[in-house]
Amino acid sequence: MKNTKKVLRPTQRILITGFLLVVFAGFFFVSTIAQAFTFTTIDPPGSIFTEAFGINPSGQIVGFFDDSSGVEHGFLHDKNRDFTTIDPPGSTFTDAFGINNQGEIVGTFNDSSGVSHGFLRDKNGSFTTFDPPDSILTIAQGINPSGQIVGLFIDSSGVIHGFLATP
Repeated sequence: MKNTKKVLRPTQRILITGFLLVVFAGFFFVSTIAQAFTFTTIDPPGSIFTEAFGINPSGQIVGFFDDSSGVEHGFLHDKNRDFTTIDPPGSTFTDAFGINNQGEIVGTFNDSSGVSHGFLRDKNGSFTTFDPPDSILTIAQGINPSGQIVGLFIDSSGVIHGFLATP
């Protein structure tokens, strides 16, 4: 009877050992990353769904939540764990996406006709709404310390464009 035991060559043993080390190191690395973070739940009072989108160096966080009626509102969560609802006047739907060092917040909202506009909320709570020329939908997504706003809009032909708005 012939010996059917297969002997691994040194290069095969090295490849298998290396593969096993990579697999085990990967499990250890992923586990270590997960343990390196502390997670805090962010849910405004009365919310049934929440998403956080932006944070500034002061720890102020912006996003949106759905209330128990299914209406979407923007929010500001400050370092004292207080929540402020963000809804431009006349809005039926609001998302807050970005906040800068000065506490200026940008996002999008729908008016009573269902048209989406961009907004800027200053640190005192006053709103400025805006739309690039020929826009039928505007979403402001970020704001830098100089007040420049970036986002996207859809023009009347249905083409999506990025924009930079400079004060």
